[in-house]
Amino acid sequence: MKARRRIFIKVRCRAYMKKVKDGVYIVMYNPDGTVCTERCMRSRGKAVAIRTDYKKMQDVEIADLSEFCGESVEKAYRERTEETFTGFVVGYTTLKCKGMIGTDWNDSPYGDFGYCFKNTTWQPEVAVVYFKNNCKRYVLPEDIEIIEP
Repeated sequence: MKARRRIFIKVRCRAYMKKVKDGVYIVMYNPDGTVCTERCMRSRGKAVAIRTDYKKMQDVEIADLSEFCGESVEKAYRERTEETFTGFVVGYTTLKCKGMIGTDWNDSPYGDFGYCFKNTTWQPEVAVVYFKNNCKRYVLPEDIEIIEP
């Protein structure tokens, strides 16, 4: 039996959506090689997508986004983690789980500039389940089973 849009019911969950730190980000460099600290670039410099390897504590370049033509790389915000637990559904929300980050160039009469963007590619509806005092987890509806009283 699936729990769809019912709240304040006791449920058994098989998995939840855990926050992950995948270490993917974009660094933009000015034409002289210094790091661009502004939101937009006025002149074409270099943009690089970097992934931090937390085990080796090392940054690895994964893509060159210097062309500013809508190129992007995938970024994960949450992933499904298998764990069985029981709790109470208190509500539903949408949760950003995967997305794309990249660079693009804007040609406008007010000035040309390069910028970074992010788009959400997977944003499922999840149940908010409290499983102990002041502790909640986000659970996909297919991972929920209602416990009958």
